Amino acid sequence: MRMKPLYFFNLILLNLLLITGLVFSQPIPVTLPDTASGLPGSTVAIPVEVGDLSGRNVLSYQGSIIFDPGILTATGVSTEGTISQGLSVFPNIQPGQITLGAFSVTPLGGSGVLVKIIFEVSGASVPGQSTVLAFQNFVFNSGNPPAALQNGLFTVTTTTDLVIIPGSGLPKQFALYQNYPNPFNAETVIRFDIAEAEANRGNVRLSIYDISGRLVRLLLDERLSPSAYRVIWNGRDGLGNPVASGVYFMALSGSNFMATRKMLVAR
Repeated sequence: MRMKPLYFFNLILLNLLLITGLVFSQPIPVTLPDTASGLPGSTVAIPVEVGDLSGRNVLSYQGSIIFDPGILTATGVSTEGTISQGLSVFPNIQPGQITLGAFSVTPLGGSGVLVKIIFEVSGASVPGQSTVLAFQNFVFNSGNPPAALQNGLFTVTTTTDLVIIPGSGLPKQFALYQNYPNPFNAETVIRFDIAEAEANRGNVRLSIYDISGRLVRLLLDERLSPSAYRVIWNGRDGLGNPVASGVYFMALSGSNFMATRKMLVAR
């Protein structure tokens, strides 16, 4: 018996619908990093990453992230450099929780960072402390397509770029040296001495400020033993963005000393 062309058309259409439905039923991964970290008193941007949204007709997303308010304080969101760039993202911030709502008339596409959550790390936190970053009720649209959520972890750390200069001996007095190279593009080395008289009398802070006096980056905030040190600054702010060309100031301070030096970023 000869089958009619309409039968083949319906069969092909049915197969396409089954395949499409199978693909579109797959949940989209939504992930918080388990390696997020920051210094006490610093500002950090923690990304929410997603799988491929192309063709999934995602016009909105909403949900909450909870965390330990004794370690982190949410201050807002950033869409710069994310697939939500250009969207209006509305955060609702409470102690230990931030709730997001984002809406668009154009479907989102691609994969990568969906949005960045901006946190301040408590100045009273201690390196080694950690908090779970946990999703609550995060959905795309009204639940379609589904989301596969993966929680994250934030850990309070000390600086990883601080190095004791070998063979330097014990400094006789406090000193902050000019960075090298200066001017610089990608990164620069900052050297300083902590003498015994200044050591172990409170935390030593090394900060970067712009020409208007705004804090750009906190590089160091910890108690140090007497020695000669060096720290590498990669020319980025506390959110990981490259700073613009211009004049900046490094400031080193402790319980009974303070020094500043000027540096120049040339992009």
